[in-house]
Amino acid sequence: MLDFVTFDNSKSPRMKKVLLLLVIICFAITGRAQYCTPAWYYHFSCSSSGLSLSSASNHLRINGASGMINDSTACDSLGYIDYSSVMGCTLNSGSTYTVSVGAAGSYALTFQAWIDFNNNGAFETSETVGGDSVAGAGLRHFNITIPAGCSGGTKRLRIEGEYNYHAFPNLNPCPDGTSAHSYYYGDVRDYAVTIDTAHFTASPASYTFPATTVGTTSAAGTVVLNAVYLSPASGNVTVSTSSSAFRVYDGSAWVSSYTISYTGAAISASSVQVDFSPTSSGL
Repeated sequence: MLDFVTFDNSKSPRMKKVLLLLVIICFAITGRAQYCTPAWYYHFSCSSSGLSLSSASNHLRINGASGMINDSTACDSLGYIDYSSVMGCTLNSGSTYTVSVGAAGSYALTFQAWIDFNNNGAFETSETVGGDSVAGAGLRHFNITIPAGCSGGTKRLRIEGEYNYHAFPNLNPCPDGTSAHSYYYGDVRDYAVTIDTAHFTASPASYTFPATTVGTTSAAGTVVLNAVYLSPASGNVTVSTSSSAFRVYDGSAWVSSYTISYTGAAISASSVQVDFSPTSSGL
């Protein structure tokens, strides 16, 4: 159910403002996956030529749709840090985000990122979301793209920087410390990301009713709803009001809630009429 109409009573008692809140909360309940622990053939000294995905002055950053990953750890001598329980952000399916890496050390790096979309504890080739080959140390950038058709919920994001023996997208997400599979030097970080697969917008985002006398009904206002990446691809969305003072029009009567049917995983320009009938002053 989408409870999308609320009102702001901080305004003048006779001027009522409707705020349109469209919220989807997705839950993914799975067992805790066991991920490989990366290891490198050579360990390195953080005090000298350490290879790292972040530095004290240039952090690893991702600005999500909400929240931000901001990793300031300059170096780990083993080349792997698991921050999946303490650091993460929300990413929208169908969107692209910039990863900033504070490449430390004197080596040229290749970067690659994976998201475990199916939560099976492995980073598969098809789960690569971005990367690049970047020469030299300092602040560098590459993009990751979240597929439009991916599953939602909490996932693990792995970002790897490798001494430039292999070109993107051919890095191994599970270097094992052997000369055949660990590529000598590198750094890996794990984070948690929440994938939001359904995106709702309302136009206008807020609506202010004119002064309305108690016991009367305002003129109706119209809000246009759009949504993409809905799951399942066909179904119904319930539109409801957060207060009995507001009503929505279902096409034949004024009601407290009604359903919008959709197909193609989207709602396109669905008009919702809302009116306001205050039962007391100061609502």
